[in-house]
Amino acid sequence: MNRRSIREKISSQNSANLLIFISILSIYLITIYPGLGLIDSGELTAVCRTLGIAHPTGYPLYTLLGRLITLLPVGSVALRTNILSALISSLAGLFLFLFLSDLIRSRILALIPTSFIAFSSTVWSVSITTEVYGLTYLLFAICLYLYQKKTYHLLWYFLGLALTNHMIATSFVVPMIILLIARRRIDRAAPLLFIFGISPYLYLLIRARTEPILNWGAPASLERFLWHISGRQYQVWMFSLPVAQVMKNLITTLARFGRELFFILVPLPLIGFVRIRDEMYLFIAILAINIGYSINYSIPDVESYFIPSIVVIGILLALGIQRFKRRYLALLAIIPIFHLHEVTGRGYHFASDLARNILTNMDKRALLICNVWDCYSPLLYYDVVEGKGQDHWIIDKELLRRSWYLRYLKKRYPELYQRCQPQFSRFEEQLYLFEHDLPYNKQLIQARFEELIRQLFLAGMADRKTYLLSPIPDHDLERALTNIKKRPEGLLMRIGAEADTIDFSHLEIRLPSRIDPRHRFLISSIYAKAAYLNYQYYRSESALDLYQKLTRKLR
Repeated sequence: MNRRSIREKISSQNSANLLIFISILSIYLITIYPGLGLIDSGELTAVCRTLGIAHPTGYPLYTLLGRLITLLPVGSVALRTNILSALISSLAGLFLFLFLSDLIRSRILALIPTSFIAFSSTVWSVSITTEVYGLTYLLFAICLYLYQKKTYHLLWYFLGLALTNHMIATSFVVPMIILLIARRRIDRAAPLLFIFGISPYLYLLIRARTEPILNWGAPASLERFLWHISGRQYQVWMFSLPVAQVMKNLITTLARFGRELFFILVPLPLIGFVRIRDEMYLFIAILAINIGYSINYSIPDVESYFIPSIVVIGILLALGIQRFKRRYLALLAIIPIFHLHEVTGRGYHFASDLARNILTNMDKRALLICNVWDCYSPLLYYDVVEGKGQDHWIIDKELLRRSWYLRYLKKRYPELYQRCQPQFSRFEEQLYLFEHDLPYNKQLIQARFEELIRQLFLAGMADRKTYLLSPIPDHDLERALTNIKKRPEGLLMRIGAEADTIDFSHLEIRLPSRIDPRHRFLISSIYAKAAYLNYQYYRSESALDLYQKLTRKLR
């Protein structure tokens, strides 16, 4: 083959690679969320915009990338960080395609596992909204590509870099490090490159000392830094489930993998597993660590933790397809598109509407305490990024259990903190013992906690309307509000005064096209409950209309 032919082939391949990237990105952008999603979307967007510190493990690399994209003059800030997710995952899809093409020596057949991974509901769902998991997906894809190309120095760097995003990266970082050491792919430069890779964590130490407005965990000291990057706050939910629940989670996980493969493709990864040779133990280890860790973690949004397993299953799928070597099998690449109805974010406004409705419900200069993160996270975005809650005091009741959050309130709402300073001080004394694993009195710390909550309500009632948003039963709040009047007012409970009749016509509620359990919970526990209670108290026709509208949609 002459040089001209080689150049033409390389040019053709590069054009095809670009087309694959653009194709994946286009589908992501068509289905992207126009604004906020639930869970961490609001908080992460606010952190990126303000260069703050996110919830554990801090996600410094994601924060820095997110900050750059929030500077672009495109749509809302929330849309910009959603676009970042789409770009990251599309790039991951390209690296996986390059890896798989070399693995099975067929660029056409490599489209099948690439499509399976990129458009699996697990990956697709985090590629169209603001989440950190897509970056781990990209770093895993890059590590696989570098390993295949035997670019070991860069691989050591990216293995370190992968650890700066999410703990699920350990499911592939640890096995790959062990493999590199076992095969003597380590020299004097490797540890230095690995350490350089994890250097973005220095951002947490440096930025925390400047006390940004969002400073989760306040990891300015070595102690708090280690707490933060190890996810110490969440360790109570790790490996604490009974065996029966773990086995149930395992069955659910295997069923999820089957659904991702539409069940009819399940034999292909099994065939691929038989065909594994050199890297068999690597892929087995990744699956074992990732699945073992995830099924032992008790959180509601654990699906995204299985991305490393989805990638490995995609690799096994590629090896299974290679066994047949039929080019018409490339038509299977379109099958994952049928996940569209499960993941699309087009026309999704629920999280934004929820936050706006809550803010509209309140008078100017109000106090709001809520106990559900899915409500607080979008409110945080509208407060910090959009500036629409600056006159309010908005508090997450559950975060009051963390000393860093008390310092946040002191800085954010100094007047409120001053009014409750004795209660803050008494609670912080016990909280210090709890956070440092020192002996503490459970009854005393609980009493101080409820005392603080009560005083926060009383401080707000002194000169502003005070509200509670509590979609779930909460004994802490019930005890803290003993003998204090509370009446429903719109979506909220008005604390300390008789509420007026509320006109529901101003409430905007655009329900998602697909009602999943998380949305069903929020809709039924906030909107439907509020409508019912207001109707019960005031016989309001508008409240009844809202209730009927919601219940019809939930059927």
